[in-house]
Amino acid sequence: MSSYAPGCERLDGGCVSFWIATVLLAAALTSPDLSSAKSGDAQRPLHVEADTAELDETTNVGIYRGNVRITQGSMVLTADEVTVIAPDRELQKLIAQSAGSDGKSTFRQLTDAGDEITARARRMEYEPAQSQITLLGDAVLHRSANRFAAERIVYDIDRQLVEADDPQGKERIEMTLVPENRDAPEGP
Repeated sequence: MSSYAPGCERLDGGCVSFWIATVLLAAALTSPDLSSAKSGDAQRPLHVEADTAELDETTNVGIYRGNVRITQGSMVLTADEVTVIAPDRELQKLIAQSAGSDGKSTFRQLTDAGDEITARARRMEYEPAQSQITLLGDAVLHRSANRFAAERIVYDIDRQLVEADDPQGKERIEMTLVPENRDAPEGP
């Protein structure tokens, strides 16, 4: 097992619980509470593609490796590796990561208003119990023309709060916030 997520080695309850966890994840990521994501996406079929899958039925951890692509409705998540942690068949955490200097995990989804939400980072962690998604490593979050860029971005879904920083204090954050009556920024 990889050492990037200590204590995340398995998935119990079998393949069925893994799919339940994946469906719960997709439903959470496509819920209206996540920046007004497209409302019909949660009812759409979930499709997973990867080079390999490892499912541990004793600990409820499933790992997809190699060109992972998860789609549901307008939602698309891509990464080199995705880990789903689902003890007691309840989604606890999703970890998506990509390796290499240009390796980025990506997330894209439409809203009911037709806007697009996109995110990219070397690592993404989603924890539904905390209603939080964390983007780590050259993180960028877009919603329409609004843009947040930092080494780390934490998005609190319930409070619709974005926190951006560099835990080492080496890099500054960048934000572009466009007034609602404007379509795109004119520059810095």
